[in-house]
Order: sequence, then C-alpha cells, then structure tokens
Amino acid sequence: MKRNYKSVLCSIFALSATVVAVAQSVVMPALNSPLYQQMKLNGTLPKVTHQVFNTGVSTKSNSSVSPTIATSTPGVCDCLVPIDPSFTDVPFTNGTAPFFSNDDGFTTKMALPFSFNYYGTSVDSIYINNNGNISFDAPYFTFTADSFPSSQFNMIAPFWADVDTRGGNGQAYYDSLSGTWITPTGGPNGRVRFKMTPTALIIKWDSVGYFPSMGDKRNTFQLIITDGNDPLVAGGNNVAFCYGDMQWTTGSASGGQGGFGGTASTTGINKGNGVDYFQLTRNDHDSTDYDGPYGAMDGVSFLDNTSYFFTTNTGSAGNNIPPISLTSLCDTIFFDSGDDSTTVQFVFIGPENLQTVSATLTPNPDAFVVSSTSGIMASLTVQINSNLGRSSVSSVEVVATDNLGATTTQKVYVVNGVTGIKELRNNSLSIFPNPTNGFLNVKVNKAGQIRVINALGTIISNENVSNSNQVNLDLTNEAKGIYFVQYNNGKEIVTQKFIKE
Repeated sequence: MKRNYKSVLCSIFALSATVVAVAQSVVMPALNSPLYQQMKLNGTLPKVTHQVFNTGVSTKSNSSVSPTIATSTPGVCDCLVPIDPSFTDVPFTNGTAPFFSNDDGFTTKMALPFSFNYYGTSVDSIYINNNGNISFDAPYFTFTADSFPSSQFNMIAPFWADVDTRGGNGQAYYDSLSGTWITPTGGPNGRVRFKMTPTALIIKWDSVGYFPSMGDKRNTFQLIITDGNDPLVAGGNNVAFCYGDMQWTTGSASGGQGGFGGTASTTGINKGNGVDYFQLTRNDHDSTDYDGPYGAMDGVSFLDNTSYFFTTNTGSAGNNIPPISLTSLCDTIFFDSGDDSTTVQFVFIGPENLQTVSATLTPNPDAFVVSSTSGIMASLTVQINSNLGRSSVSSVEVVATDNLGATTTQKVYVVNGVTGIKELRNNSLSIFPNPTNGFLNVKVNKAGQIRVINALGTIISNENVSNSNQVNLDLTNEAKGIYFVQYNNGKEIVTQKFIKE
C-alpha cells in the first residue's frame, strides 16, 4: 500500500549527498538516486518528519496594510500566459540543464523583485516546487497531497500532485518499473518555466506528466503572484490560478493507477496556522463534477480552461478571503441579434471551510433572476433580454457575499450579434439541426469549451474541443424545451439557443 507522507521537508544540500540525515537517525535516499525512485514506487520510503533547513525566508511585518474585503473578478481570457522567449526553465536542484527535467525537485530560495503580501506578512522570496506549488519556509518534495487546512505545510498550490517531467530529449532517467536507466528519444514529459517581472511572478507547468515518468496524460496550469497592483491579476487581487487542459490527478506512488484514483490532488492556499487557508478542489478522477471545496472528490476536467482570482492581501485586521467566482466568463457575452433571451449562470464558493455564500443581481432593467441558491456554493442564474427589448444597459453585475461580510463583484458585458460581431460569431460557432430531436452537432473553429445549459441555467453537458473540431452531442434523454449552447474559446463567449423537440 502506498503511503501518504506529510511534512516532508528537505535541505538544499540534500541532492549533493548520497543520503539525507533526518530526525531520529532515519535515512532517506537522495532524491536523484535510483534507490529513492524504487522505494517511492514500492511505498517503502521512511515515514519521517524531516528537519527544516534554510528557513531564513526574508519576511517583515506589514501591519499597516488594510484588509481587502471587496474584489472584482477581471476577465479571465488572458490569464494563461503563452510561453515566449522571456520565460526560463525553472532551475530545479535535482534536474539537468537546459530543461531541468526531474521528479520531486525544488529550487533554492529565489528572491522576488517585489513585495508579496501573504496574509499580512510581506514576503520577498519563495521556493518553486516541481509538484505544483510554491513554498515560503522551506522547499517541499512531498508528492502526495494533503487537504487544507493542514498544520504541516505553508504553500500556494495551483495543483499539488506528483508531477514528473523526466523522460525526453535524450536525457536519461531511472525507470522504477524495470530497474534500469533509459535514454529516450521523444519529447519531454512537459516543462516547468517561469517569468519574473518587477511586479509579478508567473510559473507555468506546461503539459507536464506524472510519476513514474508517464506522459500519456498531461496537465497545463499556471500560478501568478503579484505586488497587488499588476494588471495581470486585476480587481484588488494578487494571486491567480489558471488552467489549460487537465488530464490526470494522481501519480502511482500516491495510490493512483493510470493517472487517477488514490490520494486526491489539492488546489488552494495553506499557511499552516489553521486560520489562513482556502481549498478550491480535491481531484481524483476524470470528469467535470464539482460540489464545492469540501464535498466529494472532484473531477479534474472541472478545471479545464478556467481561471480563479483572489487576494491574500488581508492585512492585520482580518484573514477572510472573499468568495471566489467559478464562472468561466470572459469580459463579454455575445448572442444572436433577435434572440429573445439568453441565460448565464454565476457560481461562487466560500473557500474557507464551513463558509456560506449568497449572490445577488445588481438592479438591472434588462436582466432578471431565474433561480438562486445559497450555501457553500452560491448559484445565480440570470436571464438577459434580447437586444430588441433592451434599454441602454449593456452589462450585468452580480455580487457574492460570504457569511463574514466579504464580497466579490463579477461584471460581464452583453453585446448583440450585429454587423461585424455577428459575422465573427457565425465563423466561431455553428449548431445543427435546430430544432433537434436530441442529436446536436456543434462545430467550432478554435479550441475551447462547449457547455449545454437548460432554461434554468443548469449545465447538462460540458465538452472540450480542439481546433476546427465537431462535437456530436446526445441529448435524447433531456426534456423537450429551450436550451443554450455556450462556447468559450478564451477570447469570447458565444451563446446560441436551440430547441429540443
């Protein structure tokens, strides 16, 4: 049986030694050794609490910072930053240049050129850990994720799981299954790259595989932290989680088989004091299901092409993070000229445990609430009038409030399918036949996400599509009535209505 290892911390000099001496004279093999890899796969690594070395992270009190209790979710379209020559491969200490492919690696302490407000403390250095997180007190090579809150870890984790990027471009790696060293000729199992600016740090886990050296499924995700003023993470926020195509959840040493099952991955923030934390998801299977941050285990495809913005700039007067929007909307919603209505579902969570959230529509003569639920997840379905009966109002604003009074505002703009825009939309998305007896063909010209939503705003189908691809949907089991196809290609959201006969 594979074990779940907590509080696995190690020193920067560990990789240069054959073994690492830890508490109570227990010996841990060096991370880059064949013995470590074999013991990891077999589940026989010693279950110990490592001594904490290199804890001298430069921090200073920031008691003058006022708490941020109101945030505005910006457009998510440009969150996943494209890789360009300004990015550099993360220099993991157990990797080899130029790609630093590794398993369970981490960096030495890296200075930030800006001050990052981390729950009232100003931080100017971090560690980047290969397994989908950054840390502050010490680097982590822990490959099996824990749930939040946890007293064992101090990290920001866009996707904490057993990332393994070894196995490409002629770099030899140890194959734990066969017990031999292999020099492959194919491409790498992903790369981890970063970009530092005077006001922001971007880290992108780009098409990364999972342990042991598996590349049949890949995950792409990104973390941004800023000084709180950089427009990359707007609206008073200073952290963003951004996701591309997410295909796996669990490595083999964490009980997974084929990338799923075992101990779930974790997304969220945890300072380790039991007070400053939140959890977004725990994923252990391939689906789009999600019932809140502390419910059943989630499907990893729920994260596909989504972005989440929040603030740790809570200052000394409070630690409450405002509600987080789960609504995958860009700045603008497009729909056909003459369409009688369209619906949009806004969803928010209270990221801290046992929090409840409610959502309200800002008074608007061109929109009304179809349905509303409050709780750990708040859902508000809004119907928008067609352009034929619309006043001068061209936006919809929803405010989510948690039970401690923190608020988040999400605002989207509504544009009719008029000259130019309608032509663009027609080239972006087509559906047929309409009306349909239940079998619907959806064709797009860009990679993106397709959702089918019923008249009450409930998502009944969620599909990812590649460029110039056609998706054939079977809706024969759905009731007769009006439905909407909502297409998000990262630059716009297009909504088209169809009728199920």
